[in-house]
Amino acid sequence: MPSFFEDLIQNIPAIFYRCNCDEHWTAHFINEAIYEVCGHPATDFVDNQVRAFKSIVYPADVKNVDARIDDAIGKKNPGRSNIGL
Repeated sequence: MPSFFEDLIQNIPAIFYRCNCDEHWTAHFINEAIYEVCGHPATDFVDNQVRAFKSIVYPADVKNVDARIDDAIGKKNPGRSNIGL
């Protein structure tokens, strides 16, 4: 049975995720809103089972997104990311 928090996160029309700070941003959690953005279910991304989260970032934006993530890690401020997918 899902918790109130899980139910809330799954029903917000925005992508919520938790990932490693590795080369492919390996996701440990991602809500179902990802499907509306890219047409792939969340389960495809968890632990890179089918695809890496990074694989759906527009190729021309990958460098910028990597830089923003590195900056956030350097500041120890995971915060929120408003990256364009």
